[in-house]
Amino acid sequence: TLVVSQEWDGEMDDTTDYPLVIGGHYSGAPFTGDMDDVLLLSRAMSPTEITGYVHSSAPYGTSLVPGAQADFDDVRISEMGDNGIETVKRSRIVGLRPHSNTPCPYEDLQAATALADREDLCGVAAYWPLDGTGEDLSGNGHDAISYDPPPVRGRFGDEAGATAFQGEVFYLDYSVPEPIVWQATGLTVEAWVRVPPGAHADYGTILAMVENSDWGEFFSFNIAPSGTLMFGWDSGAPPYQLASSYTPLDDNQWHHVAAVMLDKTVTLYLDGRPDGSMSSAAWKDELHTGPAGALRTGWAKSQLPHWLHGEIDDLLIHSVAKSPGYLFSRANPGLPSLRFLANTAMSAMNGLFPARDYQLRWGDQTAQAALPFVGDGDGEADEGDCYGLVNKCMGYVGWWLFDEGRSDTRISDESCNRNDGEYKGAGTKYWIATSNGLGKYFDGAASLVHIPFAPSMNVEHFTMESHARVDLIAGDHTIIARDSADQFSSWRMAAKGSIGLYVTHKTSDGETAALVNPGAGWPAEEWFHLVGTYDGTTLASWVNGLKTTTAAPGPPVTGGAELYFGANMGGGEIAENFFNGVLDFVRIMNRALVPDEFIHSPPFTITPGEIQ
Repeated sequence: TLVVSQEWDGEMDDTTDYPLVIGGHYSGAPFTGDMDDVLLLSRAMSPTEITGYVHSSAPYGTSLVPGAQADFDDVRISEMGDNGIETVKRSRIVGLRPHSNTPCPYEDLQAATALADREDLCGVAAYWPLDGTGEDLSGNGHDAISYDPPPVRGRFGDEAGATAFQGEVFYLDYSVPEPIVWQATGLTVEAWVRVPPGAHADYGTILAMVENSDWGEFFSFNIAPSGTLMFGWDSGAPPYQLASSYTPLDDNQWHHVAAVMLDKTVTLYLDGRPDGSMSSAAWKDELHTGPAGALRTGWAKSQLPHWLHGEIDDLLIHSVAKSPGYLFSRANPGLPSLRFLANTAMSAMNGLFPARDYQLRWGDQTAQAALPFVGDGDGEADEGDCYGLVNKCMGYVGWWLFDEGRSDTRISDESCNRNDGEYKGAGTKYWIATSNGLGKYFDGAASLVHIPFAPSMNVEHFTMESHARVDLIAGDHTIIARDSADQFSSWRMAAKGSIGLYVTHKTSDGETAALVNPGAGWPAEEWFHLVGTYDGTTLASWVNGLKTTTAAPGPPVTGGAELYFGANMGGGEIAENFFNGVLDFVRIMNRALVPDEFIHSPPFTITPGEIQ
């Protein structure tokens, strides 16, 4: 026996305070051997989390133990090009880590939609780590006026990593050096909270804004007596309406909570998942923190004190509406890992594209994070800028990795377009291990992924790419389609019977180009790298590197058609041509890629360069 949580007395009773035993249990059964790290979680780890934990060869949560590096802003990846010149690559750190404290390079954030999902201080109006001080790290001066609440262990067990609020005894008022305008078009409040049993007697205030000390316009983010979340946006006069969540917080457990205001619609999030929303056209377009205004944690105002009994670790206000993907990754970070786009040589060598050389560097803890975006040269944060690794300047419509490994239905787009999808149908929500992590299983009868229309889908040229296993050969099985009820597919990729990969492309004049790539058929249990491109004149496809082309009459039809994976609408209201098999990923671009830009599946092995 490795671990047993109860000394069994003949009856199963999980409410009794039995000791935790490591290395044996009630009947003895001693374990003989060595152990290094025993980890118990009050939730199910995802397959990718388990894989990352194993491959990290490090204790869980190492990044935030006391004395560890405060942030990862100094991490750099460099690439040695074909010309022998070393350059810094854009990279992204995902997983468990502190919020970056690198200042935002832009002052005007209201138009900075390209920066809305950054995890540094872009779009952050205030950031209180609440780790023993009331300091606001955003640089906006909202430090606590006094700091009375006692520090307690944070959510990672770090000493003085959080702050305890105990009703009327302890609370925080934050400085408001200048009046603030809060917009109903974009606002996010997020925090990590933990409440003890019996702490729900009042509407505990996580954060409140009051226009002038104790009266006037007002917003508030609270924990209700039922243990659910509430958010109010009050103009100082009726209607005072509250958005409420459905699921109560568990006692004595850390939860990530968030409230997002977008165009007068508030959505509440619990542990990264939407948990209730409300819209009201009557809400004011903006609220104001006046010269005598207040920002508060632990209480609201004298008429409605709403004392908080609980602990908070990290509290942020964003002046933008953060995306569902950002909030899920903040609440479910997994282990820290570094992502960057690894390039291959531009010219094939013996039919292969070897990887370039890369180096990982860090060591300057005073460094600021490298700016992971491509600007348009005007020095302003605006729609012309492209933030992130996977952005529109590179031609991305979307990149869906199918690595979620969880039971809900959201399918995340890794690109900055945030074209997230929803898994639909009665099919079983299987996740299958692949050489790249996880893949999504489609049952061939009812399962599909639906992605609502977005302007980024209207393209003149395109690339559709996937790594797929085809389980059912006979028939027509759609892998990717841009389709609607009143419009046949503007472009589609399908595994069509035993004849091979079928790619179609419909123009605005109603003409259709069809291309069949016979490939090697569809042998059972084999994986295929599938690509379909259109460059303005030619429709082309690749099956494991075998290319077929045909002339195409013109650019694809645009409009409001939506994206589907695993089925298409066929110009009707009911999905058809369901795919049976596994998709490892889907990538769609607004330009025709060339082979050295394709995703290599399975991925090539990189021998790490020097680590400095």
